Amino acid sequence: MQQEFDLGWHSHLLESHTQWTISNIRGESLLERMDRYHLLNEKAVFAHAIWTTAKDRKIMKERGVAIVQCACSNLHLGSGICPIHEYRYLGIPWFLGTDGFNCSPLNAFELMRESVRSSRIMTDDSERWLDAYDVFDRMIRHSPLSKDIWGQPFLKEEKRASFIAMSYENIESDHIIQEMAYYETGENVTDIMQDGIRVKRNREAITGLHKEREIRQRLAEKQMDYQKELQEMEALVPIVVDNIQKSWQYVKNEWVEPLPKIKI
Repeated sequence: MQQEFDLGWHSHLLESHTQWTISNIRGESLLERMDRYHLLNEKAVFAHAIWTTAKDRKIMKERGVAIVQCACSNLHLGSGICPIHEYRYLGIPWFLGTDGFNCSPLNAFELMRESVRSSRIMTDDSERWLDAYDVFDRMIRHSPLSKDIWGQPFLKEEKRASFIAMSYENIESDHIIQEMAYYETGENVTDIMQDGIRVKRNREAITGLHKEREIRQRLAEKQMDYQKELQEMEALVPIVVDNIQKSWQYVKNEWVEPLPKIKI
């Protein structure tokens, strides 16, 4: 279907070392297998992409695939550090993503901050570190899977506006991007409009009381479902932990490149 209808597609890729271990034991990397099935092209976008080798990244470069770095999620779950400096050096398209709300804050400012920091863990070469302008650009840039409308101006005559207004005092204009990427928490956001609907005005969120109750009820129901799922999955935890430990031992013996995770 992907080839017949020229569809873009997205998947999480090599987020954990267990995925790399299973593929390596079978004698073929996950990227090599997908390439054999002709699944890699400029419309393929992969989240995480932590446990890739130089050979994997060469295939990704040749096929034109893009990756989404999920720095907050990767640090929260202890998955490892995405070698974003390698992707950028090779010219592989990359973007920033949050992953899921249960393992990452849905906060663009924190995401930019952690992306910068994690890039500095993987290499001592400061020339290859990400900076504020890098992550700001990748935060607002639309990926190959984005709707065409997302690539159009959000402030346009006869079009419902979408914007975020921020207020900074005593900061020069050429330092605004650094301030947003390195220090902003959201406290300086004054106004938000989304598709013509004002969501925040003069630092105050705009939510109808009825709508707020509806949202709270829906969240409560979701939380109950989530707790039920957790109880059902508890029996699987020992099996998962055992597999992770076995995989980690395998990685320490077989991984031949700098580890995207501290080796203990």
